[in-house]
Amino acid sequence: MMVSGTVNSFFAAVAVLAVVSGARADAQTKVVDLPVFAADGIKIGRVLDVSRSDGQIDQIRVSTSSILGFGERIVTVPQPAFMIKGDMVLIPDLSAEDIQALPSDPSENHGLRGAKHR
Repeated sequence: MMVSGTVNSFFAAVAVLAVVSGARADAQTKVVDLPVFAADGIKIGRVLDVSRSDGQIDQIRVSTSSILGFGERIVTVPQPAFMIKGDMVLIPDLSAEDIQALPSDPSENHGLRGAKHR
C-alpha cells in the first residue's frame, strides 16, 4: 500500500511539472507579435521571435521601423533589458532613439530565423 501511494504521488508531481512547463512555453510563444514600447512610451516595433535558455526567455528580436514606417530593421534585446507586461513588451531603460541606435541583428540578412537561431 505504501508503494502505491508513493507511485501516485510521483505521477501527480510529474503531471504538475508538465502543466507548469507547458504553461511557461505557451506564455513565451504568446510574446511573438506583441508590440514593443520604449521608455518614452513610443511604440518601436513588434516581437519577431524569442530565444530561450533554461526554459526562460533570454532575448527577443524586435522588428523596428522609422517614424514614417520605412527602414525596417531587426534588433536584439537581451534580458533583463525588457519586461513582458500583459499584452505588450516594455524596454524601460531605453528611449525610442536609443533603440534605433542599436546595431542590427547579424541574422537580419539571412531571413527571420538566421543560422544562429536554428
